[in-house]
Amino acid sequence: MNFKFRLINQLENEKYIYDYSFADILLRVFSIAWIGHVIYSYKQNLERPLELFEPIIWIQSYLSPNLPSQPLFYCIASNAILLCIHTIFNKKIIFRVFLFLLLIWLNALKWNYNFFSHVGHLFLLAHLFTLFIPPTTIKELNSTLKIKQFSYSIRWAYAGVLITYSMAGFWKYLALFSKLVLYPTEINWLSERAAKLNAIVSARLWDETVSNFMLNFYNVPWFWQIGTLVIFTAQLFAILGAFNKRISYFILIMLVLFHFYNLLFINTHFYAAVVVLLILLFPYHLLDYKNYRQIKL
Repeated sequence: MNFKFRLINQLENEKYIYDYSFADILLRVFSIAWIGHVIYSYKQNLERPLELFEPIIWIQSYLSPNLPSQPLFYCIASNAILLCIHTIFNKKIIFRVFLFLLLIWLNALKWNYNFFSHVGHLFLLAHLFTLFIPPTTIKELNSTLKIKQFSYSIRWAYAGVLITYSMAGFWKYLALFSKLVLYPTEINWLSERAAKLNAIVSARLWDETVSNFMLNFYNVPWFWQIGTLVIFTAQLFAILGAFNKRISYFILIMLVLFHFYNLLFINTHFYAAVVVLLILLFPYHLLDYKNYRQIKL
């Protein structure tokens, strides 16, 4: 029994390592596309009056108190792209730290004009926590101990990313329970009209309306209340996906569905978060299982 448990644990370690070897590369490829979007946003900002550029948090005020000149911006953006490519082949931490710092600057530049969003935070956290994963290649993992240590570094890095969802789920449950106990007569997420009202308010913020089909769909009994609790629960226990592969598949599906619902019906555009989740948690070993099993860690 003990041997069987150790074998299962070894296979789990191998899956995390194999999948991360793909995720690490794809994160940097996606980062190039992300930088491209920042460049597009910068070009749009050049058309705005300079007086409207207004940082609202200290890191923005420190990193980009004014709209940067084009030579400075394109110098930083191009260096960030080069580092994205370079860190695919050279895993030394110093280059990855420099890349992370440049990405922070570019992200801070995106959210100004008296507006701030946490849309890019999961993307930045992925770069931050993967800094703590040793720059080791699969060929260098020539012992059970090295495999275990490297696998655990991957898991804890993913835990740092996924705990943001667990914290969100915790506070959502806490807010729900406080509403039920302290303000039982007020509307909460278990109310029949909660999802419908949330969609209507979000649509009005964008000067849009909710379709009649969706208004009728929101009237389906218990569907939205149960769905809300499922999503809250998936968020609350998201961190477990960092330590168990099977759980990570469920967490990935639930969180992607959560973001797609927000995208389609609430106008909350967390594109980067969806892509980062898919990159980190996707089971690449299932797509190339034969080659995966041939690799001897």
